[in-house]
Amino acid sequence: MQNALNVVAKWAVKEGLNISPHKTAMVPFTNRRKIEGLGPLKLHGKDIKMLDEVRYLGVTLDSRLNWLIKISRFLFFLTARLHLRHSVAQRNL
Repeated sequence: MQNALNVVAKWAVKEGLNISPHKTAMVPFTNRRKIEGLGPLKLHGKDIKMLDEVRYLGVTLDSRLNWLIKISRFLFFLTARLHLRHSVAQRNL
């Protein structure tokens, strides 16, 4: 995995792109309970953090690729909007 990351980093430098290790995260997509063989990855000499979930373009991707987190956040958003609408309607009465 580290070799593939090194290839991508070299390609990015060659193309004039900069990959920030502080903004980079690794999420292993698997149904296994234990993840073996994934040691700490380094980008430009700095460790890349391993996360259980990451948000990309407004979509939350978790390590099991289920939609539970996305649905629960969406329901929270809808509930907040419903309460706001209800309070505005009560003021107008």
